[in-house]
Amino acid sequence: MLKAKKCEIQIKRMNTEKHGMWKEGIDRVREIVEWTDIMLKFKPDLEFSADNPEEHMAKSYPLRFARQKELAERAGMGDMNGYINIAGLAQTAFNNPKTLALMKKENTMINQFNKEE
Repeated sequence: MLKAKKCEIQIKRMNTEKHGMWKEGIDRVREIVEWTDIMLKFKPDLEFSADNPEEHMAKSYPLRFARQKELAERAGMGDMNGYINIAGLAQTAFNNPKTLALMKKENTMINQFNKEE
């Protein structure tokens, strides 16, 4: 009798788990459909390719590093290791010829960043 009760409880737990997985699967499929619709709607207006997630990096990363470097200098260097990391990333990004060409083409913050150094 006790063994049957344990099996019954185990079956109920497994059914509950199965139902939760089913609900999560439905939700994930819904998200995929919605994001696909959103991407198709905005695809003509995208600045970068929707198919290559790395395409934006040559523009967005150097800008991010420059902004982080500026904020770190304004706020003070409480986190020296963090500042060194950001400064190194910014220097690497701004020494990349492809990045410099893209930023010149996009007429972004390159002149301001070079003046600070």
